[in-house]
Amino acid sequence: MTRQYLLKPDKPDTRDFLFAAKATSLPDAVDLRPKDAALIFDQGSLGSCTANALCALMSYMDKNFTYPSGLYFYYSRLFLYWQERNLEGTVGYDSGAYLRDGLKVMQQIGCAGESTYPYVESTFTHTPTAEAYATAAHHKINEYHRIMTAAQLKEALSEGRPVVMGIEIYSSFESADVARTGIVSMPDKRREALLGGHAVLAMGYKVIGGIEYIICRNSWGADWGDKGYFYLPMDFIGRYVSDMWVAS
Repeated sequence: MTRQYLLKPDKPDTRDFLFAAKATSLPDAVDLRPKDAALIFDQGSLGSCTANALCALMSYMDKNFTYPSGLYFYYSRLFLYWQERNLEGTVGYDSGAYLRDGLKVMQQIGCAGESTYPYVESTFTHTPTAEAYATAAHHKINEYHRIMTAAQLKEALSEGRPVVMGIEIYSSFESADVARTGIVSMPDKRREALLGGHAVLAMGYKVIGGIEYIICRNSWGADWGDKGYFYLPMDFIGRYVSDMWVAS
């Protein structure tokens, strides 16, 4: 399967609301991953990484992945991806999207339930139903804030708040080693090609072998990486990270 890296990198805007930390001290490590690997999405061949990352964020915010009944509420990634493209005027094709626009949709329209617009790749251009819109209206975020630095990322994670982030993907990301271990290296730009941009969900940080990594949830299924997660060097921030956001 050919993966698409269609995240549109978003530059800072003076109108952005910026993240303000509450934490006074930071722990050495944070890990917000749930125990159920079945929750890992697989975006398939669509460039819907923004919707996959944002629906994962919404699920985490929604009672930490579970309802009192023990049942999961899955959000429709295709509904969100359709709305992103509709906002950007590209609804007719697999264009990718900006994280900012996905967050705007989550605030203004909301997130529909998966059952109202299931993730069937061939239907990604279908107009959402009235039922999907009605469900979405009950699942909105209040606000979203931009994170600018590694320190702010760690502060948000230490407060129990996952962070959606856009990263540049180089060819080594598709290596067998990364697929097996989930450990990503800093790219060698002299030898590696830039494949595009990708949206993921940061869910923690830790030190491995003396290097500080961000624990990231991917959307390539639970059989890839470390049960669907990978470890991104903290040094990516400021070099290969386009934008980072928290929501409430």
